[in-house]
Amino acid sequence: MQEQNRPLGFLLLATATGFTATAGMLLRWLDEPAAWRTIFYRSLFFALTVIVWIAVTRKGRMIEAMRSVNLNGLLCALVFSLSTISFIFALFLTSVARTTFLNGLTPLLTGLLGWFVLRERMSPATWLAILLALVGVFLMTSEDLTGGNLMGDGLALGASLSAAAMYVLMRRARAIDMLPSFVVAGFLTAALAAPGIEDFSLSAHDLAICAALGIFQLGFQYVLLAMGVRHLPAAEAALTTRLSLIFAPLFAWIGAGEVPGQATLVGGAVIVGAILLHGFWTLHGETRRAKLRPTGG
Repeated sequence: MQEQNRPLGFLLLATATGFTATAGMLLRWLDEPAAWRTIFYRSLFFALTVIVWIAVTRKGRMIEAMRSVNLNGLLCALVFSLSTISFIFALFLTSVARTTFLNGLTPLLTGLLGWFVLRERMSPATWLAILLALVGVFLMTSEDLTGGNLMGDGLALGASLSAAAMYVLMRRARAIDMLPSFVVAGFLTAALAAPGIEDFSLSAHDLAICAALGIFQLGFQYVLLAMGVRHLPAAEAALTTRLSLIFAPLFAWIGAGEVPGQATLVGGAVIVGAILLHGFWTLHGETRRAKLRPTGG
């Protein structure tokens, strides 16, 4: 089993989260928004990005890489497809604030699934950080809790549940390269989206947006995610990715002129505080255990 490096895992996942947070901004740049068509092209660009990465890192041994996809990898691909389809439709059907709030449940759901499936112990510090993060999510979205519709909310919750399942599956197979599974996931998602598309044609501008969504927002994100999640327990990995709740409003403000309100800033401060406090607590515990560990002599 690969040796875990928590600081590296945190750095990789925090960087991945930066790419994640561009989704809402990029979707709002589309000239002709169409959910199924956006999902289709985004997924294809995503799959091609991961293929290029695997080809480079494995020196062209693509067939060998794809043969490594086992049942766990196929399940990961399936829940990825469910999560990404639900997430994009939620952004189309309900407000970003409501989608963000429901996606904020992912760490708690991941912790529960991680405990049930992997028997990973949840430390009191992790539970406290998750609860603080949820408080922050609520404060951040308190300005806009009235405009969503039931279908959009249900899809956002479904995206959160599917993402939690994906984190646990990746954690269970952390000694295995999960990136080939994301190639399967990309093509599977595109295949599921294709029947819902009435017109596959789109402008060069919208094609560029879909390429950015697939290559940068999704592709680079999951390359880093697949590497980083091996180094952190499932709940901690999901908690770290909640940094998107800070980055997303910032990118929306910079890229789409959406100025964050006071509640967004206050909620964001609580979330960042929860993550940092948890990180310092974990570091303190590891330092203390290192001091107590007997040395050879």
